[in-house]
Amino acid sequence: MVLIRFSFTMLDAAVGAFAVASALVAGLLTLLVLLNGGCLAISGTIVQALLRNPLASPKIIGINSGAALAVYLMVIMFPNLSITYLPVAAVMGGCLAASLIYLGAEFGKVSPARLVLIGIAVGQLCDAGVNYILVTSPTFTFSTPLVWLTGSLWARGWAHVGMVWHVLPLLGVASVTLSFRLDLIRLGDAHATGLGMNVRVERFMLMVLAVLLASVSVSVVGVLGFVGLMAPQIARSLMGGDITVS
Repeated sequence: MVLIRFSFTMLDAAVGAFAVASALVAGLLTLLVLLNGGCLAISGTIVQALLRNPLASPKIIGINSGAALAVYLMVIMFPNLSITYLPVAAVMGGCLAASLIYLGAEFGKVSPARLVLIGIAVGQLCDAGVNYILVTSPTFTFSTPLVWLTGSLWARGWAHVGMVWHVLPLLGVASVTLSFRLDLIRLGDAHATGLGMNVRVERFMLMVLAVLLASVSVSVVGVLGFVGLMAPQIARSLMGGDITVS
């Protein structure tokens, strides 16, 4: 009888430990989804408003691809580097891609359509770099990054939460604080300027926020391009066209 009771006690302890572990994993994944998914959605909202194009997203204009290329290059050159440096590499890649887009647009009249076209070209260039790395590298070296490239929460742990928990909320709050400017920019440059806005400076500040949000999120969950495209559409359909509310 004592042995049977002891066995049931051990079984109850094992079930309890499994339940606690499952709750921790579920909490971890939920936190990662809320942090990174929310920031990708905010980044997509900013990009769509700035370009006045509901089909634009950080992935389409090359920001996500630039961040992904930078992360892959860091993995190649510094294979033993801590994962806490992934956001740094991703931000550098995203900022470089955005800089190329703006430099390309400066050679003519800066317009939303021109920014989108140049962004698509920059994104394709970065994707070509990623594909070249994948093709020329050993399969065993890039099996895990290949899963990350498609966007996934697989093998994510609390270390990944620690990478971004203090950065993404601050960027999200800053974006929400500046969101009312997006409603003015959507009216057009002439109307926004007439209302006292320095459109060039405001557009640059908002684009920097969008780049930082998308790049840091990409460093954790991978290239989830559809989130930045679809989430703003869903929010507008539920809350209306006011960006500050949605």
